[in-house]
Parts: sequence; C-alpha cells; structure tokens
Amino acid sequence: MRDHFDQNNVRYGLGTYGENRTSFLFDGFEGVGSTDARTTHLAIDIWLRAPEKIYAPLCGKVQNIASNDIAFDYGTVLILSHKIADGPEFYTLYGHLNKASTDHLKVGDVINAGDYIATLGDVEENGGWTPHLHFQLISDLIGIDDGDFPGICSPSVWNVWKDICPDPNLIMGFIPESFKKPDTTIDEMMDERKLVLAPSLSVAYKKHLHIVRGFGAYLYDSSGRAFLDCVNNITHVGHCN
Repeated sequence: MRDHFDQNNVRYGLGTYGENRTSFLFDGFEGVGSTDARTTHLAIDIWLRAPEKIYAPLCGKVQNIASNDIAFDYGTVLILSHKIADGPEFYTLYGHLNKASTDHLKVGDVINAGDYIATLGDVEENGGWTPHLHFQLISDLIGIDDGDFPGICSPSVWNVWKDICPDPNLIMGFIPESFKKPDTTIDEMMDERKLVLAPSLSVAYKKHLHIVRGFGAYLYDSSGRAFLDCVNNITHVGHCN
C-alpha cells in the first residue's frame, strides 16, 4: 500500500462502504446471520502511509474499548455513543488503533467534538493490516456489547446490515467523486483531444487535470480533489459547467 501511495504521490486512500472484498475470503470471517462468507464492507476505510492521530467528529461518550490479536481483525477498537437533541442514540466505531493510545480513555468518558481519541496502530498490532482507520456508523448495537461488532457482512444479508450500519459518509462528508473511478484515463482523453483539437489550444499543466464538475468558486477532479478556480478564461464549452 505504501508503495502504491509513493507511485501515485498521494497521502491517503479510501476503502468504500458496501464494497465486496475478495480479500476477506479466509478462515475467521464466517457469516453472521448467513452461511455465506462475510465479504461486504460496512464501513469506510482511510488508508495511510503511517499511523496518525484520530480526533472525534462528534460529541459523545466512550461506549466500549476492546483489543484482540487475531490476524486480519480490528486490533484495538473504540466505540463511541452519541445522541443529538431528541434524536435516537447511535454509535461510531474506530478500528485498527494503537492499544497504548487508548489508555487515557475509559467507558463513560465524555468526548467533545475535536478531541484527540487515539492513534492508529501499525501492522504488528492492528491485525496485520497497513495502517488505516475503519470508521463505521451503527444505529443499534443489537446486543453486542463486547466491542467486537461486525465490520463486514455476507452479501446475502446486506439489505439488513445496511439498516443497522448506514453509510458513514453521512458524517465524513466526502464528495461523490472520492469513490468513483473515471471511465476514461487522462492519457486516453489526451489522445482523443489530439484528434479533434488543434495543438494551438495548449494544456496548462504538466500533470494534467481531469476536472469533472464545478461548484461556486471550486472545480473538482475525478478523484474528489477541490481546486480554487482563479483562472479567468474566455468562456467556452465546459468552463461554466
């Protein structure tokens, strides 16, 4: 994963909610509520080059802290409970943490939005995975109070589990392009461009941008990265879209 980051000059990668992962086809991931293997992801993963600090997105309380050293599992996991005004209680789960970094927390502790809660664990203590945060939104703990809440489900029971674990992007707020792979690569677009446009219409950047939409003062590329649009050009097809 770190080699992939270096090759693409990126800081982090995303693992998507609802993704069907063949990487989970091994012992220990038997179905819950189904005889099928658990391969459908119930969270969003943020993959990083190295362990980084995690801060609470919402006010809440520590519901549970648990650790295990089972291969390909969570390592240390933290669950926070939340209640906003008169709304229902819900939970956020943070998996693959450094165990020692949670020593300052205990069940019942009040957490404020923006508080430091833990640091991600490295490979040797987070189930053998490259450092990443498994962030999961949970509407009901369904009686699982030991902290070992399922992070994946069988595809056949996805319709049930997605009600228990809604899309965590409701909190994270990544824009849609963050999870979409473009149908056409930049190199393919450049080849098509040469067929229909004169070379006098130059391209402004050595590392070409794949801009897919604009909103307000920003343009967004196919990876979800935002660019402040400070270029005043002659209006042409696409520029004002």
